[in-house]
Amino acid sequence: MVTSATTALIPAAPYARGGGLTAPEFSADWYAQASRSPNTRRAYASDWSQWVEWCEETHKPHPLPAQPMWLAEFLRDQAQRCSPETLARRLASIAVAHRMAGITVSPTTDPYVRAVLAGIRRNPTVTGRGPKDPALLADLVAACRTCGDDLAGARDRALLTLGWAGAFRRSELAALDVEDVELCDDGLQITLLRSKTHQVGPAQLKGVMHARDEHHDAACPVCSVVGWIARAQITTGPLFRPLTDRGARLTPTSVGEIIAWRLRQGGFTGAAGGHSLRSGLVTQAALTGVDALTIQGTTGHRRIQQLADYVHRRQALFVRNAAHEAGL
Repeated sequence: MVTSATTALIPAAPYARGGGLTAPEFSADWYAQASRSPNTRRAYASDWSQWVEWCEETHKPHPLPAQPMWLAEFLRDQAQRCSPETLARRLASIAVAHRMAGITVSPTTDPYVRAVLAGIRRNPTVTGRGPKDPALLADLVAACRTCGDDLAGARDRALLTLGWAGAFRRSELAALDVEDVELCDDGLQITLLRSKTHQVGPAQLKGVMHARDEHHDAACPVCSVVGWIARAQITTGPLFRPLTDRGARLTPTSVGEIIAWRLRQGGFTGAAGGHSLRSGLVTQAALTGVDALTIQGTTGHRRIQQLADYVHRRQALFVRNAAHEAGL
């Protein structure tokens, strides 16, 4: 069920390379859709579908406007299979639909609805997947050594090393085209058109350098990426592709699955995923004394506190310790 009030939840046409719009007509609705990232729009659309289906199943007369008691019942039912974080996003999506319909006071802000959500947070039936554990440099090298000399090995090594060295998100790796990669004297210059926290404005540039230690040659990002491009004979289009469909693009989910599998093959025992590379670079850099501004320049984090959250993990508790370094 789609109403005019929820047009902003429907994924809009994609951006062209360089940030240009590709819609055949630039209507107000189109621009309203394009104000949010594609991933956000997909999440909102999925949440709205869940709400509409629940209203139909429970014989509610209409999904919009919603009544606070309906939302409380919806949260109660959804709590049996969704984490509190997912439920909070469901409410946010429903709130967006109300705003787009011109309803200024959203039922999602009702005190009883907020109390129900708070109660679910305190007593969750389903917990979220939680953060992925950071893959440190030794974990990266071990994973790269599981990559053979075949095409799959070349691609996966490039994914691992570029993702770690550039602190890329899995969605960013999936979105890269070979045109975004430039070989220069110092290494690779990567052009990042869009990211989770950079949806508008000029493209961002990231520098990726050669491994400086010969013991880490297996994890050299420059050699790995250049080798993959040459081996796969990529001249245009997606940088990372499925082996069975060379013209297609790996999805962010596929990127995460490949990274997690390779890390586990290398003996990684933590919670592995695409984010393990980004958090691994941040954690390793912090533990070796790299200053926060340098790390922030690589990751693109807007706030230093976000970097601190990465290194407050079990792996870092006894690597650097304030009392120990103070002389105790």
